[in-house]
Amino acid sequence: MSEELLDDLSLLIFKNQLLCGSMDQLKDFYKDEKRFLSFLDTIALVSQREPAFFLLSSELKNRILQIVEIHRFSANGNVLDYINEILVYLNSLDSMPDNLKDIIVKSYMSFHEELRGNKFEDNEQFLQALSYDAIFVSAIDENNMSLLKRHDLNMSSFNYLICTSPEFFEKKDVIERAMYVLNSEEKNAKIFSKKKKQIRNVKKVLNNITKKEE
Repeated sequence: MSEELLDDLSLLIFKNQLLCGSMDQLKDFYKDEKRFLSFLDTIALVSQREPAFFLLSSELKNRILQIVEIHRFSANGNVLDYINEILVYLNSLDSMPDNLKDIIVKSYMSFHEELRGNKFEDNEQFLQALSYDAIFVSAIDENNMSLLKRHDLNMSSFNYLICTSPEFFEKKDVIERAMYVLNSEEKNAKIFSKKKKQIRNVKKVLNNITKKEE
């Protein structure tokens, strides 16, 4: 697994944790110093790749601050500098004019709508899609299809991952599981529906990946 794919997957997990985990769970998980340092690294990665994510909800910043507080006063040296840089960055987002924030968020959502092939009625739907990606990856990677409870979001995650992290599908067993999910989704898709077309397109991409691996 390449470093780029590891970064991609860490971003998905980070989003899922912040959006879905309880605050007690997050605090307990990030008590560990190594996990906390990884958390800081991922914040930096998100700030480079998808800074608009932090603007989707004020609750995201609040959760980050509560996690940072666990180690803030015991940290020293480079770690403390790192924490302070992140706090300055988050505060700089708060100081943005509201109209600029709205433009950035709308652009971010539009980008995801194009990649995922579906429209979001509001931020809540968008946040659900972002949090589901990590669940989707876990289900395919661990062969635990019982995790895939949101048929309305399966193709959203498929389309997104095919575009952003095609390397994830390069393993034979992963492709086989992905095809299984696609076939299951296809059974419930109407003949001339948008979903049916999306399924065919994803299958073509997976088949091309398979041919390259042979």
